[in-house]
Amino acid sequence: FFHSTISLKYGHKIADISSLMSIISLSATMRTTLDVELRGDDEVAATRAVERAFASPSLQPVASDLTQQG
Repeated sequence: FFHSTISLKYGHKIADISSLMSIISLSATMRTTLDVELRGDDEVAATRAVERAFASPSLQPVASDLTQQG
């Protein structure tokens, strides 16, 4: 797991990426542009994992990339 705080922003709403309910509360639809904010000691590695996750056409790599430091 990463120690950095990872947040998604949509309009005036902010979601903690570690909380599915928080993400759902954004009410973002497919192809919506989201801002991603990362803060912490390992934010560079966390940023790479988030980039890989969002670039992936499959949801499977998302979970493994965000739960493993790399």
